Amino acid sequence: MRCTPIIVFLSALALNSCLARARFSSEKSLDDGVIVWPIDLIHFPQAYTLMHKVEKRLECISDEETRSRIMDYTVDELRKCKLDFQMCELCVLRSIPYTMSFISSQQNQQRH
Repeated sequence: MRCTPIIVFLSALALNSCLARARFSSEKSLDDGVIVWPIDLIHFPQAYTLMHKVEKRLECISDEETRSRIMDYTVDELRKCKLDFQMCELCVLRSIPYTMSFISSQQNQQRH
C-alpha cells in the first residue's frame, strides 16, 4: 500500500521522459533525411500503411520543399481520419490513392 504512490510517481516520471523525447524527435526537420511523423499519429497502426507508402515515395525526392509539402498533405489526410482518439482504417485506405496522386503531381511539378 505504501509503494503505490512511489509506483505512480515513477510511472509519471517515465511517461514524462518518453513524451519529452517524442516531442524532441517530432521537432526534427526532414533535412537529415529521417522522416518523423507527428506524435499524435504515430500511435495508430491503421496509419502505418499510408506512412510506409509515403516514406518509400519520399526516398526518391530530393527537394526539401516538395518533401515538406507532401508530408504536410499526408499529415492533414491522416488527421482527417482521426475521430475521438481513434483512427478510421477505411478512411486511411481511401486516402492512399489521393495521397499517391498528390505525390505524383508534386513530382511532375518538380520536373518542369
